Amino acid sequence: MVHIQAELRLAEAAADYTQLQRLLAQFEDFCIVTESVRHGVPVTVAVSDAQGMRLHGPGAVAGNGA
Repeated sequence: MVHIQAELRLAEAAADYTQLQRLLAQFEDFCIVTESVRHGVPVTVAVSDAQGMRLHGPGAVAGNGA
């Protein structure tokens, strides 16, 4: 296996989350599984809202936690 790409989609639009930046930062800080796997395999994680706007990861909209 050369690379793992995880795509996560939030249930609501980004505007519906009052603490979106905090949510995205905490995911990166506390996702133990992703961090464990990264020690042996490159992992890319992307987060989009319910409307498909990329909030985090490759192609993220500027200012949304990229």
